[in-house]
Amino acid sequence: MGSEARARLGLAGLAMITLLTFNQVFAQQDFSGPALLGMMIATGVAVGARRLGLWPSSTVFASVLLMVWYLAAIFQAPHTFYGLPTLESLRRLGISIARAYEHSNVDYAPVPLRPGYAVLTVAAMWIVITVGEVATFRWRRPLLASVGPIALFSLLLVVGTQQGGTIHVIVFLAALFTYWALEASHRLRSWGRWVPVWKGQKAVEPPAITTGLARRMGVSCVAAALVLPIFLPAIEDGLISWRTKTGIGTGTGPGGSGGSSGQINPLVSLVPDLITQTETELFRVTSSEPTYWRLVTLTHFNGVEWSDGSLEERPVPPHGAVELQVRTPDPGRNMTHRVTISGLEGNALPSAGVPLIATGGPAADGNLNVDPVTTDLELESGLFEGFQYNVQAVVPDLTFEEMQTAQLGDLGPRPYLETPDLSPRTRQLARDWTAGARTPFQKLVALQSQLRLFDYSVEIADSGASSDYLDRFLFDTQIGYCQQFATAFAILARELEIPTRVVVGFLPGQTDTATPDQYSVTGTDTHAWPEVFFQGYGWVPFEPTPRGTSPEPIYTVEAVGPGPSTISGAEAPTGGARQDQRGTSPLRGDGSARQDGRPLPSNRPGASGGRINTDWQKTFTRIALTLALLGLLYLALVPALKTAQVRSRYARAKEPRGAAAAAFAELEFEAAGLAMPRARAETASSYARRLAALPGLPAGQLHRLASIYEAAEYAPTAPPPQTAAEAKRLARQLKARLWAQASWWSRLKRLWSPVGLVRRPRPGIRRLALQRILSLGRS
Repeated sequence: MGSEARARLGLAGLAMITLLTFNQVFAQQDFSGPALLGMMIATGVAVGARRLGLWPSSTVFASVLLMVWYLAAIFQAPHTFYGLPTLESLRRLGISIARAYEHSNVDYAPVPLRPGYAVLTVAAMWIVITVGEVATFRWRRPLLASVGPIALFSLLLVVGTQQGGTIHVIVFLAALFTYWALEASHRLRSWGRWVPVWKGQKAVEPPAITTGLARRMGVSCVAAALVLPIFLPAIEDGLISWRTKTGIGTGTGPGGSGGSSGQINPLVSLVPDLITQTETELFRVTSSEPTYWRLVTLTHFNGVEWSDGSLEERPVPPHGAVELQVRTPDPGRNMTHRVTISGLEGNALPSAGVPLIATGGPAADGNLNVDPVTTDLELESGLFEGFQYNVQAVVPDLTFEEMQTAQLGDLGPRPYLETPDLSPRTRQLARDWTAGARTPFQKLVALQSQLRLFDYSVEIADSGASSDYLDRFLFDTQIGYCQQFATAFAILARELEIPTRVVVGFLPGQTDTATPDQYSVTGTDTHAWPEVFFQGYGWVPFEPTPRGTSPEPIYTVEAVGPGPSTISGAEAPTGGARQDQRGTSPLRGDGSARQDGRPLPSNRPGASGGRINTDWQKTFTRIALTLALLGLLYLALVPALKTAQVRSRYARAKEPRGAAAAAFAELEFEAAGLAMPRARAETASSYARRLAALPGLPAGQLHRLASIYEAAEYAPTAPPPQTAAEAKRLARQLKARLWAQASWWSRLKRLWSPVGLVRRPRPGIRRLALQRILSLGRS
């Protein structure tokens, strides 16, 4: 392998490491195929333009044009004209990029692979390869070629998950230094080493070219380290905040995600911002039974986010009862539990049901507050690891039969019925789903059942561009996580004049047989659910999220017989002592159709494994399969055609003269691919002398074969058949020697390089002699 091939291989390795780093950002790896194919095409364009002698500017221009064609062909194939880009395809490419930019404000790694993100990834890697090829082999500027991979790699580590970040950095630096070393070796080979003019002269070697570059690099790095920190804090809601969880759409939130810290975002956004899960324990509960652990209650919805509004808080005596403006659940049962904070941050305290008595020891004196309306607990001084408190609470103890006759409560002017501007079809959907339900409870069960027919996923988010996320969630995507389901339930219930709110908290957590009364709650247990206010019963939770660890509350399912109901291997949190077996509600259906009789779409995004099924992935799959088949056909045909070409020469040889020429042609063909090609006007003898200088090739056999060939071409009489047979035998022996001493790279070129398939006609000995005589005569 030549120095140029090694340098190009080093550049390709650096680009591949950069491409693999995109896994830090995307939840799926569908970007790798189009990006890798684009990198191969960009390399071919740059190499071909260099071979044709095009200027670097022309190379870049041609590469950009081909990149636009490639992006349109992959991502907007239905809008191209027989594969050629159209204005409509270019417009749609721009729209997909604009949508990706819009969603970048709310997406959090690992994000779903939206078409716009895939387009930007392919374009970025294409540009990296094009600039790298031109800067390395035309401008001789390896540092300029490294700017793209370094910038992309740094950005991906900032906005990515940073899983295995140390290994990524080590591998990337190794690839970067390897590329620099291979490029330096190639430059030395192309320029030659420096030697003094006169032998024995004592001369000073000129300074290395890299000395000045190293000085400039050092000064630039120091200046950047001093200047950049001044500007980075101004980014705030940009890329840096995306990684540090301080900007829009970031931080830990509900929906089965906890982030990397214990700070729980008290807001629930309908915007599908994908958030990283964490297995870090936030707190531990000692309780006789599992339940949902409440944290923050949200009442106001502005169309995008839920908030708690401005609610007045009243202090709670450390050992006194909470004075509430809302009645405790009746029927209800008392529940005592002890909570120990381990990783949870902030001020809100998790508790079950409606807390009646909360005691926290000296650390809570004067700091323990409760909201008299929402019953949310808060430690004013902030939580810390090891803080422990006891809560005596009341949780609902309801049955399906009791809720059938329950009436909605009156909360006065509170904002539990406010809804944003809804589309007509969303308003109609609330009525379609509850058609036939006679009581408010039946309507709520119908809403819950319909939403539980959707798909739950924490690996996918919405891919639209407008702000009407609720509409698309209900009619298009039909996939999300708890905050989308809780929001949809609450808004549809309010549309039916049913007072509803949303609660942020946690699932029961995990326990084991050794300590069955201790529950470990981690960031992955973060959850959001809606509650509805019933007269005499208080706030009653519902569960529209189709999550495996959050089944429907037992009082929303008609009992079919006695038996245990479980949640994560334990008793259902809202079922309590009633222990009724879950059954099939008449409002629920069999799951094969919606309540209004319309079939569920089987091809909606995320229906299988949470993947976004987009047209560009199918287009690329077809193109990739076609290219793979063509590649396999090429790999099979080229060696076969080369072998057939050699055999055809022997087949066309009707006499010993032609057989001798075919034998030398076979040697020339093999040597051109495995060792060195023959010059166009070079005689057979001189070519044999050059080959004999290579190690492992017998000079006697080479000269003998060359003499047989020249005698056959020049002698007036044809050689005897035994001499032609000897030439063929020598050619086969020399062929074996060439293959034995050739490198693996030379063997690959011999097998699959198309150069040997098209041979320029070479003049024979007689024609060469005639041409020389004619040229002498003209002179």
